[in-house]
Amino acid sequence: MREGNESNRILLVILFYILIPVIILNISIFILKVSLLTLFVGAYSLLSFGYLFYRYFFSGFYSVATYKKNREKYEPSVSIIIPCYNENPEDLTKCIVASCDNNYPSKEIIVIDDGSKNKESWETIKKLQKKYKFKAIRFKKNMGKREGMYVGFHKAKGDIVITMDSDSVIVDGDSIRELVAPLKDKKVGAVSGNVQVLNKDETLMSKIQWARYWLAFNIEKASQDPYSGVTCCSGPFSAYRKEYLMKYLEEWHNQIFLGSKCTYGDDRGLTTLMLREGYDIKFSKYALCLTNVPTKLGKFIKQQIRWKKSFIRENYYFAKFILKKNIFINIEFFPPI
Repeated sequence: MREGNESNRILLVILFYILIPVIILNISIFILKVSLLTLFVGAYSLLSFGYLFYRYFFSGFYSVATYKKNREKYEPSVSIIIPCYNENPEDLTKCIVASCDNNYPSKEIIVIDDGSKNKESWETIKKLQKKYKFKAIRFKKNMGKREGMYVGFHKAKGDIVITMDSDSVIVDGDSIRELVAPLKDKKVGAVSGNVQVLNKDETLMSKIQWARYWLAFNIEKASQDPYSGVTCCSGPFSAYRKEYLMKYLEEWHNQIFLGSKCTYGDDRGLTTLMLREGYDIKFSKYALCLTNVPTKLGKFIKQQIRWKKSFIRENYYFAKFILKKNIFINIEFFPPI
């Protein structure tokens, strides 16, 4: 029976991506008598429009249905993991203070200094500890963000683990509640928050990225939520059920790709493994967090290279079990544009 279901999914994907364009091409050539180029452009445009419509349709469905569903009170214990390395003291302070001042009742904050070379990062952390209650860990040397997250996950005592970037800020008191709300359903393993741009007014590049972030979360991730297929729980603000996370934590920590240990795409790697294990991945539109984005071309290019490398790597792993997921995740995996 299971093999039959997978065959049906394969057939649906083939119909959507192959047969429909072929039908359009034949109708255009033999009935409308248009050129092959015109036909190709028309077919591509139709598929592109259909994909965009699908995105907006499901994001609209999310806005109507999901918000009401998450209104029931749910306040599990949470651990907020904040790894940092050579972080700007001002940004680091904003991040830690916003996390500590949040009115969520049962939380712990764990800050990991990943062997920062500048003394300001650790000095800022120790200074803040005099006023705020949080745990601080310092590596003797730089071990990488994944190592910092790994140690934080093991130290965490909360039922839910929240990941944050050290240059990000939780927007208001309800954002943590909004982030963990979908996890009331035991089928849900992880939730991505809504990450927007903090420094959007600094340069033209940051303004462009602000527009991209808005679309990426309010449209793209919102459209993935109704079928529980969010493909990346973004590092700056996401939540994981620790009980499920620990099942594959060692595999994630020791991940090897093309003979090298993985040191990038940590958030996408965690999400892929959670999907592989069969858990639902959700998006919380009202769990707001602001993060700093690159303002210079060089840093932006380096960031995008890391993201694209992890995108290719995780799609390789995702392809091994994609046909076991629902048809909408299959469409997400093989977009026409």
